[in-house]
Amino acid sequence: MFLSLSVRAWWSVKGKSLDAYVAFGNSEDTESHLYYPLWEGGGIMAAPATRQVTTAPELRHGALTLSEATVTGLSNMAPAMSLFFAVSFIAGSVGAAIPFIFLLAMIGILFTANSLAQFARIYPSAGSFITYITTSFGPQIGTVLATFLMVGYAVAAGAVYAVLGGWTADVLARDLGIHINWLIVMFVLLAAFEVLLVLGVQVSTRAALVLFLFETIVLLVLGIIMVANNGSHLSATPFAPPSGTALTGIATGFALAIYSFVGWEASAPLAEETSNPRRNVPIALLIAVIVLAAIYVFVTYAVVIAYGVGHVHKLASDLTPFATLAHIYFGPLRGLVDIAGITSISASMLALTNTQGRILFHGGRAGIFPSFLGHIHPRFQTPWVALITYGVMVVVAVLVTMAWLGAAKLANDPFTIYGVLGTFGTLPLIIIYALTSVALIVYTARHSHEHFNPLTHYIAPAVGFLVMLAPAWSFFQTTTPPFDRVAEITLLLFAFALVYGLIIAYTRPQAAARVGEAIEGVEKARGLAEV
Repeated sequence: MFLSLSVRAWWSVKGKSLDAYVAFGNSEDTESHLYYPLWEGGGIMAAPATRQVTTAPELRHGALTLSEATVTGLSNMAPAMSLFFAVSFIAGSVGAAIPFIFLLAMIGILFTANSLAQFARIYPSAGSFITYITTSFGPQIGTVLATFLMVGYAVAAGAVYAVLGGWTADVLARDLGIHINWLIVMFVLLAAFEVLLVLGVQVSTRAALVLFLFETIVLLVLGIIMVANNGSHLSATPFAPPSGTALTGIATGFALAIYSFVGWEASAPLAEETSNPRRNVPIALLIAVIVLAAIYVFVTYAVVIAYGVGHVHKLASDLTPFATLAHIYFGPLRGLVDIAGITSISASMLALTNTQGRILFHGGRAGIFPSFLGHIHPRFQTPWVALITYGVMVVVAVLVTMAWLGAAKLANDPFTIYGVLGTFGTLPLIIIYALTSVALIVYTARHSHEHFNPLTHYIAPAVGFLVMLAPAWSFFQTTTPPFDRVAEITLLLFAFALVYGLIIAYTRPQAAARVGEAIEGVEKARGLAEV
């Protein structure tokens, strides 16, 4: 999504053992139970022996089906947006082997997704990464990384908000002759989407589904037309490892392909609102990665064939390849590609705000973030305060970046802001992905459970951790300002998270401990814990 890219590109249980939990409160009042993990050894805090009964705020249990949870992950990855900005740069790194690189990236991401899926199978939680890292490493580390994750999410999401305003404003000006400042467009769309998000997880998820289906249909139809019109030039070369390409080029292409999958984890924070979460959330995570990979592989194959296997240098030098291809193959309907860009970014905005707002809500509910973030709308059962606050955080990230870029006269270019925020916000996510794989290994070593499998609980997460080293490494290879400051900015973000997290962990230890809770009393009473 970034680094070597130009500044205009950025560019995602049945068998649940309750031995590890202790219930507090009246044993006959299952509606008010909270089940707390009993951490063992390693300096990790154990739950207190007695505790006053608390009734945690409830999200709407069972509101989402498996398909709806899956669509959230697919929407968050935004295939059209990722392809529009990434294909040329991947072509510059690996030539015609773009589909091969995406297949390789899919395999790597599946190893990483396995870690989150295994945790979700044990105990689903709106806290997602926060819950699982805390459970494995303890409340102190969990609180620090929870803060780091939310800051990273807000910065990365700023890229999506900015490009939504910029892309939409460009389309309005170019296709309709309507000229509106991109910031105004961004604020209007943000307000409209916040209404959808507050109205209910079903409403916003189904809106994201419609938007995702539009972009997918446009991409697939364009791909089919390109393949059909170039039938005599079909080749298996794009599926073979690139020949004559330096290892650094392959590593860069692989990293760019990995970045295109960022957002795959979006189904996990919806666990408390997904029916049969121990079964459906893990399936949704894995299906989303596989389906998106299929879209990437087919569409990029069609693009390579359309440009010609022997002329990939033309693709690499074209910063707007899909606009070029739409003009050739869609003719008067080429505006559909522009609209697909809008729907892709919009669906991603809905999905990311929905899921990341719930992680913020979980932190507020636990007490490591301000408690008002843990409020739920009495009618719609959505974490409306957290959703709105998250939107404000993202807008602040955009405005701060504009102020920072002001000296370079780049503040009013949303695509530059997209590149900067995408770059600086994604590295924290990559780090969290890697640590989640380590957390699964640590958790498995400490807790036995009937789903244990050495392949899925030790080998796969180890591979997942190693896979994340490639995109992390690529962040430090650019010398192009301002992307050459990614390490410095990341350290600053982590320093803020470290100070805040440790203050909370040591001044409010009970709140820090609650970050790793699974809110399962109501779930168990309603029979949702069974697969």
